[in-house]
Amino acid sequence: MQPLIFPTPKKINVKDGVFRLYNVSVYVDKAFDYRVKKAAVKLRGLISEATGNFHKFAVLTEKSQEGVLIRFNPSIKAQAYKINTTDTALIIEAGEDAGAFYGIQTVIQLVSSNGMALPLVEIEDYPDLEYRGFYHDATRGRVPSVEGVKEIVDQISLTKMNSLQLYVEHPFEFLEFSNIGNTYDDILTAEDLLEIDQYCYDNFIDFIPSLSCFGHLYELLMKPEYKDLCELPDYKPTEHFFRERMNHHTINPSDPRSLELVCSLIDQYLPLFRSNYFNICCDETFDLGKGRNKGKDTVELYIGFVSKLCEHVTGLGKTVMMWGDIALKHPEMLSKIPKGTIMLNWCYDKCPDISLIEKIKECGLPQIVCPGNTGWHRFMEDPTISVPNITIMNKAAVKNNAIGMLNTNWGDCGHAAPFKATLYGTLIGAETSWNVSTEINGDYEKRACKFLYGVDENIIPMYTEVAHKTYMTAPWNIFYEWLFKRQPIWHADTQKDCMDSIVLCEDFIERLEGLSGNDRLQAIIIAVKGNIILNNCMLHIAPDCKPVADLKEYVYDWFEEYAQLWLSDSKPSELCEIIKYLEEIIR
Repeated sequence: MQPLIFPTPKKINVKDGVFRLYNVSVYVDKAFDYRVKKAAVKLRGLISEATGNFHKFAVLTEKSQEGVLIRFNPSIKAQAYKINTTDTALIIEAGEDAGAFYGIQTVIQLVSSNGMALPLVEIEDYPDLEYRGFYHDATRGRVPSVEGVKEIVDQISLTKMNSLQLYVEHPFEFLEFSNIGNTYDDILTAEDLLEIDQYCYDNFIDFIPSLSCFGHLYELLMKPEYKDLCELPDYKPTEHFFRERMNHHTINPSDPRSLELVCSLIDQYLPLFRSNYFNICCDETFDLGKGRNKGKDTVELYIGFVSKLCEHVTGLGKTVMMWGDIALKHPEMLSKIPKGTIMLNWCYDKCPDISLIEKIKECGLPQIVCPGNTGWHRFMEDPTISVPNITIMNKAAVKNNAIGMLNTNWGDCGHAAPFKATLYGTLIGAETSWNVSTEINGDYEKRACKFLYGVDENIIPMYTEVAHKTYMTAPWNIFYEWLFKRQPIWHADTQKDCMDSIVLCEDFIERLEGLSGNDRLQAIIIAVKGNIILNNCMLHIAPDCKPVADLKEYVYDWFEEYAQLWLSDSKPSELCEIIKYLEEIIR
C-alpha cells in the first residue's frame, strides 16, 4: 500500500518489515545549516510524542549507525533527497540544505500517519519544477494574521513548496495611508512581515514581496491627495467597494508624480524581505488610455512605466517579477519587457490556453505558470476547475522549461473562502509541481482526505459536487448584479435548482458530521452552510420562490460560526462587510 507521502515520491519501494521508533536518536550531519537541525529537532519531538519516550538529538559521526541519520551526500543534486530504512536505521541523504529539509518533511509525514512503526522504504525523490510557490490574497477583504500566515507556511512547507507571496495593494502601514484610520486589526505591520519572513526562511520558503504598482490602486487613488493621479478623471464609485477595488483604478503613467509615489511605496516595503525577488504586479490596467491618456499609444505608456519600475527595483538589487496578462494581449510588448524580468503567466480556466506559455517561451523571457485553486467568488474551492487547471498548467510548465509554478488563492469580492476550505487545490498545486506524472484518481483522493482532513474515506467526489453545484445555483458574487444594478439573476428553474443544492449540502454536512477527522472538517461544514445560505438568499429575492422561514436568524447564527473561523487565522479587517452584504440581500 502506498504510504501517506505528499507530494508522491518519484521512486519508492516499500519493503517487508518495519522500523520501530523506540529508543532511537536523531543525528544530523554538521554540514547542514541550523534550519535543517531545527527541522530534525521537530522530528525528534514528533517521535517522542508518538512513542511517549524522550529521544536524543546529536551531531552525526562515523560511529552513528543506528537511529535516524541525516547525512550529507554531495553527489545528490539540489532539492533532491534519498531515504533508506532498515530495521535499525532510517537514513536521509541530501546534497544541500533544502534537500535534507524535504527528506525530513517526508519522514515527518510517515511518523504522523504511522506512529511508532514506520514502513521500510527506499525513496529517491526530486522536484520537476525548481520554483513551487503559493500566492495568497491579503487585500480583498481578508488580511491574514501572523499565525494565519504561519499556518499556510506549515502546510506548504510540509508538502515541499518553496515560495510564498502575499498580494498587497494597501494593507500595510505606508506613510501615504497614515491618515485613513488603519489599525493593527486591518493591516500587516512591519513587525508582522519581519516575523513572517523569518518563519518562512526557517521553513525553506522564499517570502517574496508582491505589491500593486500600476493597476488595482483603488484605496490609494480614492484618497483626495492622489485622485488627480488616477487615469480616469473625476471618477465616482458606482458599486460596492469589493467590486470597485477590482476595477478602474489605474495610475496615470504620464504624470512623473505617479512614478515617485509608487517608488515610495516600494522603498518602504521592499527592505522588510530578504528575498532576491520583487513582484511589481502591473496586471489588469483596464483603464489605461481611456482617460487622461486618451488617444495615446497604450503599449508605449505601459512599457514606459513598467520599464521605469523595473529599473528602480533592479537598482535596489532585486529581480523583478510581474504578471504577464497585459503583455500577452499585445504581443509586441513582449520584446520590450526588460530582459531578465520573470513573467507570471496566469490562466484560471478549466482548459487553460497553453499557447500563452509557449508565447513567453518563444520571446526568451523567464516565466512561472500561475494556475489557481478557484477559491474566489465563493465560500469554498471548486476542484472541477482547479484540478484540471493546475495539472495541465504544471505539465505545460515542465514541457516549456518554465522556472516553476505559483498557485494562486485570490480573494475577489471579500475573500469569503477560508484557507482551510481551499486545501485540496493547494495540495494539488504542491503535488503536480513536484511530480507532474502523478495521476489524480480515486486512490489519490482517498489518501489526500486522510492527509488533509484525517478521515478514512474519500469525500472528494461529494465535496467537489457540492462546491460546483452550489456555486452554479447561487454564486456569492452574482448578487452584486441584483443589489447594485437591479438586474435579474434568476431563471425559470431557480427554485428547483436552489432546493436541490440545499438538499445536497445538507446531506454532505450530515456525512461530514458523522466522520472523525480534524478541525479542517469543521471549516468545510461552515463553508457548506454558507452555500446553503446563498441558495436561500436566491430563493428570498427570486419572484414566486418560497424562502426559508426565519432566514435572518439562520444567517446570524451561521455568521457567528463563520466569524470565529475567520478570526482563527485572519485579522478582523473587513469581516463586518460579509454580514453587511448578506443583510443587504435579505432585508
